[in-house]
Amino acid sequence: MQKLTVKTSRPYDVYIGRGTIKFLEDYLEEQGFCGKILVVTDQTIFDLHFDALKRYLPVENVTVKIVPQSEAAKTFDNYLAVLQTLSDNNFTRGDVVLAFGGGAIGDLAAFAAATYLRGIRFFYVPTTLLSMCDASVGGKCGIDFLGKNDVGTFYQPEIVISDVSLLDTLPEIQFKSGMAEILKCAIISPIDFSLFDDEKKNVEELIFAALSFKAKIVQADEFDNAARHALNFGHTLGHAIEQASSFKILHGQAVAAGMSMITAMAAQNGLVHKDMPDIVDGLIEKIGLNPTSPYDFSELKKFVTKDKKNSGGVLKIVLAPRPHELMIVPVSLDSFLGGGKWATI
Repeated sequence: MQKLTVKTSRPYDVYIGRGTIKFLEDYLEEQGFCGKILVVTDQTIFDLHFDALKRYLPVENVTVKIVPQSEAAKTFDNYLAVLQTLSDNNFTRGDVVLAFGGGAIGDLAAFAAATYLRGIRFFYVPTTLLSMCDASVGGKCGIDFLGKNDVGTFYQPEIVISDVSLLDTLPEIQFKSGMAEILKCAIISPIDFSLFDDEKKNVEELIFAALSFKAKIVQADEFDNAARHALNFGHTLGHAIEQASSFKILHGQAVAAGMSMITAMAAQNGLVHKDMPDIVDGLIEKIGLNPTSPYDFSELKKFVTKDKKNSGGVLKIVLAPRPHELMIVPVSLDSFLGGGKWATI
């Protein structure tokens, strides 16, 4: 078991390991907690794992709210439904919203917790590799409106418990999707590529390494004003790929293709080493994903204009000039969308 303390404005601990779900009971007992808990989850996770979770909730007053899986959870209707459940059950600021699921469940549940009564307690028990290695740390939360994650806020959890035994039932493609997010961190940080030789054996170490890298950046830029943009390597085009597919393509798959596409474009502009496209593509293939986007750049441009990293006609492009290196390049949005030579700012 590994423990990571994230030192944001409201510090919290992340427990990573097999069987760590038991720490939930210990934490609630230490707090002398005797209030209500709303568990926000989806039907699949409820059927597979809720009995294991409930075993460690030492209160009788547990309510469950089932919402759709994946990105379909992040709608205004589902957000309002969670708020209605909190209101109907007379939750107060001392009670808890507990996200039990992947990143989309975490986004929705945290946003509801952040806005109900101007903020009630929020716990996170992630159940996918992607949510364990990324979404569970950093405090970003929200729902989709005209684009992805375009209505939301920042709200840090009180505790995160990443029990890797929950990954035993995770479909293989979901595992690979999560591994892509870890690979993103490895390409732009000192994480050892050899850990990907046996991802399943090294999964706890890989999660810890990715979260440690992310935590350092989040601690320096909790509200995503500058340094935190580094975490968006592959995401400008990755989010566009997700939206073009109506979210049928998983986030990690889209980010992998986004990393490949943006690195190739940067190489054409002389901003990264000429070998980086092949290196990035090789690493993506190593984790079992296809680096090739199913969409041409021309099909993605309309989504890029709505990217949150677009400010005043300038797009902040995150690149890896060489393995384990990081660079953020401000580029004119018009030149980027033109698909030719980038005008750097």
